[in-house]
Amino acid sequence: QEYMGRMFQAGALLFLQLAVVGLVGDGLHVLTGVLRYPKHIAINKVTLFDGFPWWIPLEFGCGSFLFHQFYPALARYFEIAGGEWAASDWLKRYGEGTEFGYNKFSVGVTYLSYVLLYMYSAFLANNRKSNLFISNHLARGFFAMWFLFDRSFAALAAGLAIGLFGVVFENMLAATGIVVYISADVGFTRHWIGWLWASATIPLSCLQIYLSRR
Repeated sequence: QEYMGRMFQAGALLFLQLAVVGLVGDGLHVLTGVLRYPKHIAINKVTLFDGFPWWIPLEFGCGSFLFHQFYPALARYFEIAGGEWAASDWLKRYGEGTEFGYNKFSVGVTYLSYVLLYMYSAFLANNRKSNLFISNHLARGFFAMWFLFDRSFAALAAGLAIGLFGVVFENMLAATGIVVYISADVGFTRHWIGWLWASATIPLSCLQIYLSRR
């Protein structure tokens, strides 16, 4: 019962944090013309601000909660750190609480890095950079975050898989008309959105590691 309580508290925290990221990041994509949510679609009629529907933070939050449920099994499958939570060799050398171990500060840095990467994508799109140019920069951002903050194979595999899923999922939403991507290049969406989905796994992974060691 105590374990289930901790799992629920951790899941709720993950939900809240990524919901805020969704509010900021996707809101910037609306403001910079990356995408828009047509108001004639019923689910988009109630908005948090002009052109930004109420359900986006819930989508981000639910995604993080599902990640919280399934990632531990993936980490155990790859036998990270002998069955314990993943930690890169680089971070292990310093240890928790020293230099850059898994503590509140380091987890905060990973989240800030992700928010800045999201904001950077909006900045590039607003400056009319090509989809290939944006994709190149976001891919570098994903691998840099993975190298600096995690380095586990579980996070890398999860990130790439979730990135691919994100492109498919966004295409499904766009195909139904719920969202419209401006300058789509892969089906109905921009392919670089997958790198933002992939990069979300890094702060989520690091936060789970921190919570498991409390």
